[in-house]
Amino acid sequence: MAQKQKILIVDDDENIAELIGLYLTKECFDTHIVNDGESAVKAVSEYAPNLVLLDIMLPGIDGYEVLREIRKDSKLPVIMLSAKGETFDKVLGLELGADDYIMLNMSEDRPLANKNLRFALNYAINRTEYNKLVNNDVYDVAQRLVLPNVQAADDQTYGEAYPYTPFPAENDNDKAKEYLDAAMKEMGVSNPADIKITLLTTDTDGAKKQAEVLQEQYQKNLGITVEINQVTYKQRLQMETEKDYDMVVTGWVPDYSDAYSYLELWISDGQYNHSGYANAEYDKLLKDSQTETDAKTRQDMLFQAEQIFLGEDSALVPLQLRRDQYLINPKISNFNVYFVGYDFDLVYADISE
Repeated sequence: MAQKQKILIVDDDENIAELIGLYLTKECFDTHIVNDGESAVKAVSEYAPNLVLLDIMLPGIDGYEVLREIRKDSKLPVIMLSAKGETFDKVLGLELGADDYIMLNMSEDRPLANKNLRFALNYAINRTEYNKLVNNDVYDVAQRLVLPNVQAADDQTYGEAYPYTPFPAENDNDKAKEYLDAAMKEMGVSNPADIKITLLTTDTDGAKKQAEVLQEQYQKNLGITVEINQVTYKQRLQMETEKDYDMVVTGWVPDYSDAYSYLELWISDGQYNHSGYANAEYDKLLKDSQTETDAKTRQDMLFQAEQIFLGEDSALVPLQLRRDQYLINPKISNFNVYFVGYDFDLVYADISE
């Protein structure tokens, strides 16, 4: 008798998970259900499934982080379940619109209130090496905030209309040292090791690896002291909100294809601005862009805001752009894929015999 194929179901909604399990069991699959990210990582090793059905939104660590953990040791097939209920294969390749970055706490009582120190961080990091060590070159290096292929005016992408790479893909230690020297003078510090920065992260193996790569790069290239603070995901979110951190690796997935969706996060009194960033000129550009009726003028305003945020204030450290890939049955045509908002739709899809 043939051995049943095993499917691991990962979903925080127990009712949905049980319903999926019921259907699969009727089709003679062996199933195992877990309801959070940490349990999923453990079950991949202990249950040894042939396939994983993985929800994106999970308590603890999310589906993306679980997938990263799986991919470190295995090419196990994984089907991600979106928040809207569609299923799609995640194999990496199509730009998602999601970017990962180091958020910096610029509150007055924090070391990264010093602009020169923030610039030193941006020039000292080797983004290419980080992507290779953390994600096996799966993602693209990010050198700006706004994803280049969001929509701009005149049928151009934002990257076509506004080419911009304020920071290098690989570290520039000479420039980093110039900014560090200026920061040390302003901070009254003679030994870079006396500059102590805490890197906040979650208590997962993947997050720990991210933090250790960044710690090693900054301590090697700048000589500053970077201490890693690992906490639970819930604690991390609370500490971000309370601005109880110096640096934290995080990211953003926009809801629509427009530069504003990336830039609105950093408005001084914005709901998601947990960095302490405040710039009156930046705020005004974002506000005025909401009432500007000329598309090109509006995009110019948004690009000017991005230049202020990164080029003048070095307000975060861009890391990487996430990529996904879809496996599409050759019998399906008119399958529309999006890199922001909904991942895909089947409204105009046709299925041939």
